[in-house]
Amino acid sequence: MGGEKILELLRYVKSSLEQLEIVMGAFVFIYHAIGEGQ
Repeated sequence: MGGEKILELLRYVKSSLEQLEIVMGAFVFIYHAIGEGQ
């Protein structure tokens, strides 16, 4: 049972990191787009 909880936690962390990566990528893209605009 303990092992299952750890795997569940790892899966949650992995999906969170993937979402964070997408958000950061979008932020950087927007930042550069605004920078180029000026």
